[in-house]
Amino acid sequence: MTAPPVFPHGAGRGPGGTPRCCRTRSARRAELSEEFDEERHGEPAASPEAQAIAHAERERLQDALEQLPTRFREVLVLRELEGCSYKEIAEITAVPLGTVMSSLARARRR
Repeated sequence: MTAPPVFPHGAGRGPGGTPRCCRTRSARRAELSEEFDEERHGEPAASPEAQAIAHAERERLQDALEQLPTRFREVLVLRELEGCSYKEIAEITAVPLGTVMSSLARARRR
């Protein structure tokens, strides 16, 4: 009794009998070597309505930030827009960590 073939009737093989797994690897290598095409892979263009909404939201955010006291604005921008940790904010602003946390809480409430 013989073992059944790994690829019965050519299943799992590409043109010329090449195993698909090998062909896939070489195809993947070719894809990886292609230069990134911004138009092909970029984000789709937003509709005029979506652009208007985004613009209005940016203006609202800018207005809200401008109304905050400098101390609150500084920690909020460092945390939410710059992605700094509480410890980094404390070092940058030269205030205790607890002050950073309470300033953030107050800024978010406003």
